[in-house]
Amino acid sequence: MIIEISAGVAAFAICILTIFLIRSLIVFTRMMKSVQGTMDGLKKKVEEAVDESTRTLKEARQLVEDLRIKSKQADEMFQSLEEVGKNMQEVSAGIIRHAELHKDRLSQIIALVSAGIDLAKQWRRDP
Repeated sequence: MIIEISAGVAAFAICILTIFLIRSLIVFTRMMKSVQGTMDGLKKKVEEAVDESTRTLKEARQLVEDLRIKSKQADEMFQSLEEVGKNMQEVSAGIIRHAELHKDRLSQIIALVSAGIDLAKQWRRDP
């Protein structure tokens, strides 16, 4: 009879153990479903973040390329302005040299023009 009672207690213990094991598996399954739902949500958010990062990176590359092009254009413009400045200096220096060479003639021309203006004024007054 002790064997029968021992077998009954063992069977009962196995049933209880099985029930707790089944409950644990059910809880574990629910927890895994919850984790799966969380992972699915995170996956969508990560995909959105990756897409946004990709778009941002493309825009940044375009901005860098635009800046490079505009910087090159600005360099070309400054070089052109430098050339214009050099040419203006050369023209100015040439005018100064020419004026220095012909200083006497220019003073005579200015005197003649001044005298001509004075004569024209007198003729207008004398009619």
